[in-house]
Amino acid sequence: MTGKTKSGEVKSGKVAVTRSGTKPAKSVKPEKPAGPVASSQISVVDTVVDRIRQKIMRGQFVPGQRLIEPDLAEQINVSRTALREAFRRLAAEGLVELALYKGATVRLLGKKDVEEAYLIREMLEGLVARLATPVIYGTPKLKKALLDLRAVMRTTVKSSESIDAYSQSNTEFHKLLVEAAGSAQLERLVEQVQLPMYRIVYVRLLSETAREKSMKDHERIIEAILKGDAKAAEAAMRAHVQASGQSLLTLSDDYFS
Repeated sequence: MTGKTKSGEVKSGKVAVTRSGTKPAKSVKPEKPAGPVASSQISVVDTVVDRIRQKIMRGQFVPGQRLIEPDLAEQINVSRTALREAFRRLAAEGLVELALYKGATVRLLGKKDVEEAYLIREMLEGLVARLATPVIYGTPKLKKALLDLRAVMRTTVKSSESIDAYSQSNTEFHKLLVEAAGSAQLERLVEQVQLPMYRIVYVRLLSETAREKSMKDHERIIEAILKGDAKAAEAAMRAHVQASGQSLLTLSDDYFS
């Protein structure tokens, strides 16, 4: 069935015929779901954050160093949009500082920053050890994970070539306890205090003496947990964190603002 419009067009089915030719009727295309794209972008940003964090921790980016956006984007092969989002995340973690017209700079901590952070961390991680002890003690899978981490730390503590492995197992040890404590809010608070300290903690662990002292502290904490003694685990953890903070303050002034 056909008919004329007021403008002289002849319509037939889904095609409108005009004096200038034909054109298909407009159709609405369904929107593609944003989920996979968003997930992909988040994954890229996560990767960039981790790469920059590791470079800061290992001293490849030093405190006070300006991170030049175009150069860094090209170096790690990511978009500047993803890099800017990574900078915002790292700033929230306390690892970099953002300034108008200057961009991102690796944060330079003051000794007062370290003192305050470790005072807070001592209380928080002592609580973590107390809450985690009965959970790990009563869960064979978690107890095995703890013993496995202790074995790695014992193996790597004396080797200068295994600093990364010791540092990683140390991080995993504290992460295991935080997760066993079962408090999401406590986990966020601990992470907020720990993250800005990554760089100087890694520097401290370059010393074999510091690693051996750290290992002795961890042995005491682990023994208390394996006995199910929550109070002893809390006391051992607080002593460990306090000693670690004091050790950091003996580093050269070059590491502080």
